[in-house]
Amino acid sequence: MAFRNRVSPAALGAACGAAAGLMFSAAIAALELLALLPANYTWLDRPPFGWLANAAVAYSLLLYAGLGIAVGAVGGALLFLTLSLRGRLAAIRWGWLAVTVVGWLVLLLVAGRILNTWVFPSRGHFSFYVWNGLLVGGSLLYAAVIGVSIRRAASVAGPWPRARVGRLWRGTIGLFLAIGAYFAISVAFVAWRGSANAAAHGTRTGDEGAEAPPNVLLVVVETTRADHLGCYGYFRDTTPAVDLWMAEDGTLFENAIVSAPFSGPSKASIATGRYPMSHGVRDHPMLLPYEEKTLAEILKERGYATAGIGHGAFEDPEYGYHQGFDSFQSITASYEIDSFWPFVKTFNLSLNRLAPWYSDIDERAYDVNAEHAVDMAHDWMLSRVEEDEPFFVCLEFNEPHFRYEPPPPFDTAFGPTDKGKKLVNDVQTAPGGTGQYRYGLDSTDLDQESLEQIVALYDGEIAYVDHAMGKLFEAMSQAGYLASTVVIVTADHGENFGEHDVYFCHTFLYESSVRVPLIVRYPTAIPAGVRVHDPVELIDIVPTVLDLVGVDKEGLKLDGTSLVDVIETGAGKPYVFIESRNYHPSLAKYEHYRLTLPGIEGKWRAVRHGDLKLIRIPTTSGPVWEMYDLAADPMETVNLSGEHPMEEELRKVLEGWIALDKGAGREGADQDREAMERLRSLGYVD
Repeated sequence: MAFRNRVSPAALGAACGAAAGLMFSAAIAALELLALLPANYTWLDRPPFGWLANAAVAYSLLLYAGLGIAVGAVGGALLFLTLSLRGRLAAIRWGWLAVTVVGWLVLLLVAGRILNTWVFPSRGHFSFYVWNGLLVGGSLLYAAVIGVSIRRAASVAGPWPRARVGRLWRGTIGLFLAIGAYFAISVAFVAWRGSANAAAHGTRTGDEGAEAPPNVLLVVVETTRADHLGCYGYFRDTTPAVDLWMAEDGTLFENAIVSAPFSGPSKASIATGRYPMSHGVRDHPMLLPYEEKTLAEILKERGYATAGIGHGAFEDPEYGYHQGFDSFQSITASYEIDSFWPFVKTFNLSLNRLAPWYSDIDERAYDVNAEHAVDMAHDWMLSRVEEDEPFFVCLEFNEPHFRYEPPPPFDTAFGPTDKGKKLVNDVQTAPGGTGQYRYGLDSTDLDQESLEQIVALYDGEIAYVDHAMGKLFEAMSQAGYLASTVVIVTADHGENFGEHDVYFCHTFLYESSVRVPLIVRYPTAIPAGVRVHDPVELIDIVPTVLDLVGVDKEGLKLDGTSLVDVIETGAGKPYVFIESRNYHPSLAKYEHYRLTLPGIEGKWRAVRHGDLKLIRIPTTSGPVWEMYDLAADPMETVNLSGEHPMEEELRKVLEGWIALDKGAGREGADQDREAMERLRSLGYVD
């Protein structure tokens, strides 16, 4: 069929544009489905909705494909028609070039996904061959489309010089040969890397004489005070499962202290084993720098399968906390094996929002609860056990975080809470944009009964999370892999319920905000029923895990120290350091909001030595000091500053630690590593 003068470029442009649009949309759809499907449709994998999961996939793919074809066809036709004003040959030449560039962009997107994920993995997976197969198949398909387009272009535009057509063909073939070479080399590299890892680290299917490395499960519960757990002496039975499975069978640290009493920096310190001044996350939301080495990355390099599962604050690749995880699932999004791409984030069409079963992110926060999280965690861990592959899972729970809305029967487990529920809602929705944070009783309109009901809701959230953990520990025990798993339970910070006239907030450095549970269970190496009174830090978790799984810490940048020796001797760290968050002008209207200087210089800092704590509070007229003897005054009501004989020594230690920071974040800390070593030589820092 012969094309007419102006119809020919339009038809050719529509055909080429539709092909490019289809490939582009298919690639985006595949990446987005991998990234978002598990989070958006978490309830679909449970009976009776399982069949809908396939429908969701088909719906999304068809929607993307249809839109891609339509937009590509219209865009290609318009492009070719516009260029045809300069002549049919110019339209075909430049239009074909534009469509080809789009096609190669898609192929590079998929190739980059594979490079980022599979060329440098710690071991090969089936998905490696699937993605590489898609790349090769897509390349061949696109080569065929381009080949047909070239032939059609030649027939429409008239005879082209044979040399020019030859160059087009040779360039196309050369590029596809390069992709084929990449595929062959990457397969060989993955096979070699997998065998090298097996030889270096051993696997569960290796030599019979080699001991398999233990699994690791790190549980982080949001906003949980140590003194609200039964095993820490709370008067309510909030944590029967943790008391039974963890405290009785493991070692409990009575004075575990966070590096900072708010989520971003605390979670970054848990993940890296480094102080906020070292890893650079000083407030939130802030990105955890990609050059930081996380526990997940360290273990992944040693042959571990890794997963982050849960719904805690800032558990999102946008903040960098997905580093090192094979699977990363949260209420905001799920990302399989480093597939979080700025490209996808920028061009994410989110067509799944048009699906009738799509749940909004705010609604999703309630769809994914602690019980769903433990089900996902157990299924994932069991699949690794069945493949004889050691795993590391970081499991996070958000429930104890404000707004304290435990499901029945936990909402009334500790007394009537109807008035408390209303007041929690009133506090959350009060004008002024301050959310839950309240400084000073006059800002809350609370009476004692109301506060007690709100605390009962908070305790109900802890009890609900404990119930979910009990189900998980029971399932792990029944499946036979609990005994071979290092289990650690902790929290990112505490909460205030009127201590120091602060409510529903954890800004300051008092015990209610900085003291959290920390329990380690591993029957092979951790004694049962031991309690350590001396202070330790959450930055000690990473080196402790590395010791328990047999990973050499040489060359790793760690501020924490292993707790294995502490467990054996009972002697904790000589000094424990803490910093507050930054000054926030929106909260300064409260009388009891005591952060007064902006930036890092305005942070509260504290050092703890045994039962003594010294707090430095920057003000415009110079630092204010508070000192407490926690053994005699656990509620920190009597300020001993100016009276205690140890204060001068603790001031020197704290000021020395602050000097490492230089008020410049991670740069100042990195430049002053020698100062940290000097403090260590003096016994100030482990």
